[in-house]
Amino acid sequence: MTEGERKQGRRGGGSSRRLASWLAWAVCALSLTLTALNFVLIALNVGSNTPACAFWPELTTIAVGYSVIGAIIASRLPDHPIGWICCAIGLIAAVDHFGGEYAVYALLALPDPLPGVGRCSGSRTGSGC
Repeated sequence: MTEGERKQGRRGGGSSRRLASWLAWAVCALSLTLTALNFVLIALNVGSNTPACAFWPELTTIAVGYSVIGAIIASRLPDHPIGWICCAIGLIAAVDHFGGEYAVYALLALPDPLPGVGRCSGSRTGSGC
């Protein structure tokens, strides 16, 4: 192996490692942003006397914990699947929690529907759906 091939190999591995690190921390940032928005929705739900999700402490812990741990592992060991699995678990928990709180806020707290929420326009039995 020549010196040029070694340098080229290091440079290629370094850029893919940088990309993996960036992707891992981007997924973590998305999870943390969704978790912060969940707290806003919980405050809005409680302020309008509608129930909040009963499992919000567990989902928040999973979203924050797994995202941060996954980003640390995936950014340092990009070929190791455990880091990426942890990132995925954290993101799924954040999306799940956000979707639940958004649905409660959109369906119960507001008189007008928010985007992405369909309501039936008919009788209470659902025949207008």
